[in-house]
Amino acid sequence: MGGNLKSEERSEFLSRLLDRRVDWREDLKLTSGQKARYFAWCDKNRVEYLLGPGTNEESSTSQVADVSTIAYLSPHHADAHTVGSIAGIGVDIQQISELFPQDLSAPKADESLTSIFSLKELSYAESSSDIRQTLTGIFAAKEAIIKACPNNETRSLPDIEILHQSDGAPTYAGFQLSISHSGNYAVAVAANFGDSVSKVGGQESFVSADSQQTEANRAPQVKKPPASRLRRILLWVKRLIIFLGMIGGLWVLVDKLNLLL
Repeated sequence: MGGNLKSEERSEFLSRLLDRRVDWREDLKLTSGQKARYFAWCDKNRVEYLLGPGTNEESSTSQVADVSTIAYLSPHHADAHTVGSIAGIGVDIQQISELFPQDLSAPKADESLTSIFSLKELSYAESSSDIRQTLTGIFAAKEAIIKACPNNETRSLPDIEILHQSDGAPTYAGFQLSISHSGNYAVAVAANFGDSVSKVGGQESFVSADSQQTEANRAPQVKKPPASRLRRILLWVKRLIIFLGMIGGLWVLVDKLNLLL
């Protein structure tokens, strides 16, 4: 088919994909799997990837879709600097309707939520398009982090606070996280690098936990002389005391000789 595929055929494919009657110009929320199928359909028919309000086949100058090069999966991938020794990996999946069977009207007033989620997490979820879906993903990430911890390290749900970068990527110090949603489910994966994230010049970098130290803890070590230097000082003090003692002894001896003479 040519590049100007009839709107009916595009809408028909999306209707079969979503199992309900839709128009491709609607504000459709597609999962990553549904996007993959739609991209593949556009690629097969050699037509532009068009979806949502404000687009039309007549005025569009978009390039023909190429499913092999479109990044329809999550863009929050691990950066090169996170590659290294992994202490553990955890994965967790949650069903949204099981965790939240009812709509959330006042999440910050619900003790069953504030005992699990921080106020920052609840505020972030409230600002999202689907608070139940977002909180389920955050909960799954917490569970994944706990599973990624070594056996001798225990963490509780309220102690783990999942924050988000400006692009929506979830973050937790020392871990690489990925959260995904599909229909009534949320899944999260956590890779434990045993490091923490520090920001230098606005850029995040991973710093080994062994090298972390606060300025308050570092200050006494700077003022404290090295052990070898301290020993040398004490040795010279000891020699000075002996020398002064010898001078004092000679003075007493000379005084006694003067009395005899």
